[in-house]
Amino acid sequence: MSKDNSEYLIERYDNVYEVVIGLEVHAQVTSNSKLFSSSSTKFGAEPNTQVSLVDAAFPGMLPVINAEAHELNLYSVRN
Repeated sequence: MSKDNSEYLIERYDNVYEVVIGLEVHAQVTSNSKLFSSSSTKFGAEPNTQVSLVDAAFPGMLPVINAEAHELNLYSVRN
């Protein structure tokens, strides 16, 4: 809890709360595969045909970030 930002503190019933506001942003990038697997993202494909072992969360499968999707994401943040 910040001691010098008393304007962000709320006191109620013998408790002190600090106001913390977060921001969550969603974006759709134009990558040909998913962010944490090499599975396709082709629109209109048959259901359950674009799934890999990583997507299905099989035990022991560790995701590897898609470099293209990561670069596109960084590009959208910079611009």
